[in-house]
Amino acid sequence: VILSNVVLLLLLVLTVETICFFLLGMPPAFKKQFPIADLPADHIAKQIGTLPYADSVHHPIKMNGTDTVFDVHITIDNNCKRVTPENDSSKSNFALFFGCSICHGEGLEDNQTLPYYFQKHTSNVNAYNFGISGHGTNDVLARLQYKNISEQITENKGIGIYVFFWDHIYRAIGTMSRYTEWVHSEPYYT
Repeated sequence: VILSNVVLLLLLVLTVETICFFLLGMPPAFKKQFPIADLPADHIAKQIGTLPYADSVHHPIKMNGTDTVFDVHITIDNNCKRVTPENDSSKSNFALFFGCSICHGEGLEDNQTLPYYFQKHTSNVNAYNFGISGHGTNDVLARLQYKNISEQITENKGIGIYVFFWDHIYRAIGTMSRYTEWVHSEPYYT
């Protein structure tokens, strides 16, 4: 008796939900346009994905109500990478940093990023910040294929560091939630 009452109750709820669904109207399908900027085929953004403008200074401000979360200046060089201050030409090693906003230093000044502190606390290393907010492993591969990075650095030996966290997997495989948010203009590999 209890089982039959539970089944009848579930059927009643299902029937009411179905009737209301059709009487009140089905919700419209969500349609979003994914425009890609009309750029020349050899443009860096067509090859690598979303990038900040070369030779620019960005001034992002994030507010939470009336409280300022951050108010910073981000300097971008002519190769669309973030500037690491205090680069010293007498140093003979390099450290290339790749990744997303964590590596890029979202919400931080140029002299507060992970590459900057790595450079500051090592004696003979200049750090280069190739991190870009929203990027993943696919963007790094595209960047390496697009242009020879050795042309952007003066040191002869060094290391590459990729700052990874799990969301980079979803970006690289182009999951629907990432694609509908920002990955639609990023490179995709199969």
